[in-house]
Amino acid sequence: MRPPNNTVNYSGNTVELIFNEYVDEASFLQALEITPEPASEPDLRWDGRRVSIRFLESLEDNTTYIITIGSRLRDIRNVSLKAPITRAFSTGPQINTARISGRIVDPFDGTGVAAMQVFAYAISDTTASGRLPDRPLYQTETDDSGNFRFEYLSSRPYFVVGVRDRNGNRLPDNMELLAVPPNLQLNADTTTAGTPAPWYAAVFDTVRPTVRRVEALSSARVSLRYPEDVMVNTDSVNTWVVTDPSETTIGTARSVYQPFDDPRAAVVFLQPLPRGDYLLTPGFVADSAGNVGARQIMEFSSDGRIDTASVQLAVFTPQPETDVVSLPIHDRAGLKLTAPADTSFVLNRLTVADTSGSPIDFLLSTPNMVDYSITVAELPGGGLFDLHWRTPDIEDADTLRSQRYFQNSLRDVGSVTGMLSGYPDSSEVVVQAISRSARLPEASVQTHGERSFELQGLRPGTYRLRIFRDDNRNDRWDPGQITPYIPAEPIFWTSDSLRVRARWETETGTIDVEEFIPRPR
Repeated sequence: MRPPNNTVNYSGNTVELIFNEYVDEASFLQALEITPEPASEPDLRWDGRRVSIRFLESLEDNTTYIITIGSRLRDIRNVSLKAPITRAFSTGPQINTARISGRIVDPFDGTGVAAMQVFAYAISDTTASGRLPDRPLYQTETDDSGNFRFEYLSSRPYFVVGVRDRNGNRLPDNMELLAVPPNLQLNADTTTAGTPAPWYAAVFDTVRPTVRRVEALSSARVSLRYPEDVMVNTDSVNTWVVTDPSETTIGTARSVYQPFDDPRAAVVFLQPLPRGDYLLTPGFVADSAGNVGARQIMEFSSDGRIDTASVQLAVFTPQPETDVVSLPIHDRAGLKLTAPADTSFVLNRLTVADTSGSPIDFLLSTPNMVDYSITVAELPGGGLFDLHWRTPDIEDADTLRSQRYFQNSLRDVGSVTGMLSGYPDSSEVVVQAISRSARLPEASVQTHGERSFELQGLRPGTYRLRIFRDDNRNDRWDPGQITPYIPAEPIFWTSDSLRVRARWETETGTIDVEEFIPRPR
């Protein structure tokens, strides 16, 4: 860079950057950040491997200017930077030397999250209004390992946020990947020590799902469309209420279910409605972030058509990824239909058999007449059994669908036990076992103030433990929020792999959970 890095008393209006190879000019425009941001966009001129940045207004007196080039920069072979480049100069006799560093990680497995924009806001600007200002004072980004580093800062406290800034507005927006800082304020200083607690990156979603469209599919079925994936609470079908235009109750849902191939829809199954206009008050749904849907009253019309939906098998559950689906102890095989049907319909089509083809007794249960769970009464042949679904009155063998399952029992699984230390007695802690090949916990236990834990029903394999402090005691990890500020619940991962064997108790010994320190007030 010209002037050279760390130059003081600079009085010019042009900065020249010289690269060791040709770079893509369009990517340079996306990657370049200047702090403080000039009032007018500078004039850029290219000459081979050189680019001149000419400021159109006079630079501020006694100010440290930071030139940052992010990882969006690519060379002409489309190879991008591994980490941002930072250079600085000052228009006064001194240059800022304070730093802040940290790391943004995936809250599931603790791996670093690359290419996150990191914004540092003045803490006084942030706390005075209860919201973030329109622009950060400084910005940088994470490298391939999730590490970030601010340099050339003025010595003051900052509010530091990580964002996957998709729309480039330098603000955290709903549904963007967001990392809330571990502390409300971080002090920039001249030491090289970074912030010990990590930032955790999670999708920032605070908007309640709302119904976008309601449509009567027949006299007995009404479909609701949401703008995002939702989950229906099947235990509260009586909260889905149909009224006439005067709001006189006509009835409640017989069933509420989601089509197997459309997670943004909910279908309400009702007693047949005569032709006319109606109002529907939706019951309880939630999105993947746990936001409960708004209970708005929706208008719809029924033309009185008889429901002629053809009920078929949609999928076996859990949906098979291998020829034999291995079921944890507390899980059950099942199936999902394309439309509601009573148990007699299912019993006329479903058989459960051992590997020799002999029938096995079973019980059916359903929360919504669409999703059926199957409890097998007897499991000969080492826990293997088959589900067979046949369409009646058709002899063609192609109408038979089958899936094989293995139901694990206590003789097929092991457990992990241990002790925890290094956190306040008042904290509630959740311990989870996660296999190398999964993105969901195999087992989870809440300690309820106890120091010991036991994870049962683990299938043989290699696991690591994910341990988090459950501050609001809802039995799930929460990523925190920006305004009002709430830090993410701290997480600890065991570094060593745990080998679980059938009928064996694996002991971890005492695990010192150092991150579980009391929150600063």
